[in-house]
Amino acid sequence: MKTLIPFPPLQKSLIIRKMLTPIHVASSLLLMVFLSSSFNAEAIPPGISIDKKSYPVTGIDISQYVGPVDFKQVKKNREEVDFVYMRATLGTSKTDTKFETYYTDAKEEELPVGVYHFFKFREGGSAQANHFLKTIKGKDFELPLVLDVEEWGNRGQFNRQTIITNIRAFIRTVERERNEKVILYSNRNTYNKYLKGNFPDAQIWICSFKDPDSYNLSWLFWQHSHRGKVRGATGLVDLNTFNGSKEDWQAFLKDCENIKKENQKNRKRTAVR
Repeated sequence: MKTLIPFPPLQKSLIIRKMLTPIHVASSLLLMVFLSSSFNAEAIPPGISIDKKSYPVTGIDISQYVGPVDFKQVKKNREEVDFVYMRATLGTSKTDTKFETYYTDAKEEELPVGVYHFFKFREGGSAQANHFLKTIKGKDFELPLVLDVEEWGNRGQFNRQTIITNIRAFIRTVERERNEKVILYSNRNTYNKYLKGNFPDAQIWICSFKDPDSYNLSWLFWQHSHRGKVRGATGLVDLNTFNGSKEDWQAFLKDCENIKKENQKNRKRTAVR
């Protein structure tokens, strides 16, 4: 084996300077920008446009990756944005870095707000539920709570029954504490693998780039794009629709309000006892 003799520090520096001509530097920068943009484009799945006459209610869901959101501008755009869902937590210990800001700002603009937890397959369901409940304690939401269950973001091999058991534990813990039903969000593959037939009482928020009615699936919300652009949001947002008319949407909001009022009364009765 030959012994490689390294350049002395000064000689090595001079050689590198000679090699890195302006043309080399410019070419390298262009390559980096191209690869970065290509990666980002491939990293964000596509979406589809939907018939607004058939699905007139639109909402966005956001997390810290969207960046700053000016909810005053979002509110001015109420013809296009009827509601906002935001991520609160993921796993047993992580909290979305933008959650508190998003929540405060959206509530100030009196937008219908909902919140979701991203489910981690490697962590226990009850522990995740407790983290979620602790984070949202004392906060009011106009929309039902949501559990986001998807294989994306959960790499590895997992026992199917263990995942289903942990999802059940999460739902049971949250619903017992909040006395309200949890909506399940998922894409088609994850739904078929873990949710279908196992949670018959849960309403479904489905992510699909084709009409979910073709799946013979009863759904409440439909996420149809990850590349939405909304005035007030710095980055791309997820676009969603509600399964119903504007009148149905107002009735849904009223039902949610009545459930929360009843829960407040029950909590007061319990406190008096």
